[in-house]
Amino acid sequence: MSATGYRHPRVFTVPPGAPFLETVARALADGRLIEGFSHSGDPLALSDATIHVPTRRAARELRSVFVDLLGGKSALLPRIRPLGEFDPADLLSLDTAAMLDLPPAVPARERQIVLGHLVQAWTTAIHTPLLDDLFDGEPIDTPVSVADSLWMASSLGELIDSLETEAGGLDAIARAARVDMSDWWKLTLAFLDIVRTGWPGYLAEQGRVDAAHLRNLALKRQGEALAAGAARGPVIIAGSTGSIPATAALMATVARLDQGAVVLPGYTTSDDAVVLAALDHPDAERASTVGHPQFGMRRTVRKIGVDDSAIETLGTPADAALDARAR
Repeated sequence: MSATGYRHPRVFTVPPGAPFLETVARALADGRLIEGFSHSGDPLALSDATIHVPTRRAARELRSVFVDLLGGKSALLPRIRPLGEFDPADLLSLDTAAMLDLPPAVPARERQIVLGHLVQAWTTAIHTPLLDDLFDGEPIDTPVSVADSLWMASSLGELIDSLETEAGGLDAIARAARVDMSDWWKLTLAFLDIVRTGWPGYLAEQGRVDAAHLRNLALKRQGEALAAGAARGPVIIAGSTGSIPATAALMATVARLDQGAVVLPGYTTSDDAVVLAALDHPDAERASTVGHPQFGMRRTVRKIGVDDSAIETLGTPADAALDARAR
């Protein structure tokens, strides 16, 4: 099959109790993870692979695992990159020209200061009959200090990141404004105009974006580049659950590459049929099932489009006690 060809998704899982990173490293070196690719004693072979793991700590540990696996022999290791802890500087290491025209991100400290200024001015901006009725015409003075405004700005920043991460966008606030609600909630929405209009206006003037938005753009561009054949060797995503929609989309792309694979941490299909049916129900995201340990990965598996029966298991629990605990 060609370098840009797609095939049935290749997805694996490592059971709880099995050493995850060691299992992934061995499967890659032994040729089980990527068909036709193995270490085979060639000191340069592994360097063709790229492995994405959730965190920088996992990346450091995986490098150590490969060193131990090779028994001290000289070899070039795979490119190992953190996927979940996004830093705009990481764009420099991505192997595609598609990243070159991405807009810069606003530093977190600058965002908090600018949002703080917007917070300080918000009471003047929203003096309306509604506000006067709520406070019986009495003037309000909030935030009462610079410290208050920066604290409120920090909360607004967290909201912005949450909206970007869930791919809901700031328009989600506008959609909420169309819902019937009490006057107090309308006041809250008036405050959130800072996020809906004030902050986007600042970003537009500066020609920049939020770091979370840049991360989503980078993941999207990376997926498009891989689908177009940008990969120079095997690409593996190991340990991510796909909790970020943009990451789940990238996982779906990688799973279908000729030399691509996704390894899920502790995904199981052995739950009761009633539980699985509840997790797969269209309204599952609005029900208590969102707290189920398998909910996030179940959603990712559906995004990838692979049947549970096609997901292969790598490794075994270290001992019977851990296996029992997993059950």
